[in-house]
Amino acid sequence: MARKRAKANYFTKETEEYIVKFNTSKDQDYRKKIFTDHIYLPFYKLAENIIHTFKFYYTDVDKIEDLKHEIVSILYEDKIMKFDPTNGESIFLFRYYSKEVVN
Repeated sequence: MARKRAKANYFTKETEEYIVKFNTSKDQDYRKKIFTDHIYLPFYKLAENIIHTFKFYYTDVDKIEDLKHEIVSILYEDKIMKFDPTNGESIFLFRYYSKEVVN
């Protein structure tokens, strides 16, 4: 009998809390540390999922790794500031909206 594959939770409640801290802080050094230590990896994993879900294996970039970093940049520049848990958003909704990167 095949083992059921464990679901990877790269976005957690902790990630959500760090995104809120990132968005509310004005200290650029603190924001950089939060992003590097707590947000980059979940964004990177989300980028991998976007690539695999939408089958972006053949794009204008030479390497998939470059595409991952491009998607992380879009998430950082365009999506992270739109996350607002005060209106009932959760990190899961953020993941859903982040997939708009492909549109």
